[in-house]
Amino acid sequence: MNKKLSTHNASATAPDTVSPGVLNLFWTFMILGITSYGMAILQNLRTVPVKKGWLTVEELFAMTIVFSEIFVHVRHLGAVRGAIRGIMAVFVGLLVTVVLSLGHHTFVAPETFVLGAAALVLVRYFKWDLLPVFGLGVAFWVAYLAWPGWPASLS
Repeated sequence: MNKKLSTHNASATAPDTVSPGVLNLFWTFMILGITSYGMAILQNLRTVPVKKGWLTVEELFAMTIVFSEIFVHVRHLGAVRGAIRGIMAVFVGLLVTVVLSLGHHTFVAPETFVLGAAALVLVRYFKWDLLPVFGLGVAFWVAYLAWPGWPASLS
């Protein structure tokens, strides 16, 4: 009787997780990588395994802690550093592609190049927050549209 009771308790506390196939994992994370960017990808990386039943929240937390501890000890290895450099190169390439595709529609006049460069300098080198830079850019653009010939009329 005790044996049956202990077996029942063990099965009652076992988490309901599903073991995904390799193709299912590949497809899920490929779609996640294509459709998410920025902080959304981090949020999806946390929620997708739990929603699909691959991991419980506790298992995901434990894996995060374990992999963080492992990374601290292997981050200096050449293969790990090379992988991170490769990921960063891909990220920069994707970012340049987005900027160029947006720039095709945005940078249509020399004034827009000046505003873009000024925003880059303010954010990158002077460490301004984005909201004041955006507000300043909008104010300059409104002034440019409201007064034809401005800023040439100032000189």
